[in-house]
Amino acid sequence: MAGLKSYRRRRPRRASPSVMRSGNRSGSGNGPELEAAQDAVKAGLKNATKGVACKNRSRLRMKTLKVKPVRIADDDGSNKTGKADMSVTKRVFKKAAIDVQEISETVLKKTSYKEMSHLGKEAKKDLWKDVASTDHAALVTVETFNDGSKVGRKVTGGGYTWNNARAGMAMMVHDGGSWLAAHELGHAVGGKHSHQTDKSGNNTVMKPTGDPDVAGTENVSKKLGRVWRRHGLTKGRGAKVCPDYSD
Repeated sequence: MAGLKSYRRRRPRRASPSVMRSGNRSGSGNGPELEAAQDAVKAGLKNATKGVACKNRSRLRMKTLKVKPVRIADDDGSNKTGKADMSVTKRVFKKAAIDVQEISETVLKKTSYKEMSHLGKEAKKDLWKDVASTDHAALVTVETFNDGSKVGRKVTGGGYTWNNARAGMAMMVHDGGSWLAAHELGHAVGGKHSHQTDKSGNNTVMKPTGDPDVAGTENVSKKLGRVWRRHGLTKGRGAKVCPDYSD
């Protein structure tokens, strides 16, 4: 047709045999090495999608434990006890795939709570009514403990805990170390002293030191982690992660 140009369709250029074999125009390399590299890339993408397998154990769904700091003040609201450091707690519970979340604190204006009796239950019952919850664990900081014969910050090792299947109240001296908070909160969600539960040298965070200023091990056994994760206060089903158990 007049005024129109005709175009000849070009055939696609075929790669030379050397290019097809090696994947480059220089002809260097070999087919098996290229295929191995491609397989490695595919395997990496597959692992990134499914998650890298954990060493010697299955991954766990991340759970959450909420903790409310509870400070005790005098009846007039003055002289509040100090706030516990939960840095070790967060690190230790993470080994069992439990994310510890610190929520807003509560201040109780009751002077009598500052000295907690190890033997008498009435004060602890009143305190339990004030702070226990099925939503979160309570971490109460007091000044001293009383075992009936002596009073001091090192009595009962500086800590004491009440719990049941759905709630937990941990008590500790307000100037105790951060390891003590992890130990007592371990009790709050069902953990017992390691000599009562484990046979692996009692080497877990639940082995008491007997002194609020002395830190023990931060190990978490599989058995202990299972107890914590089954307690009513550890909730949710987050992303899968690798636990860091000591056994």
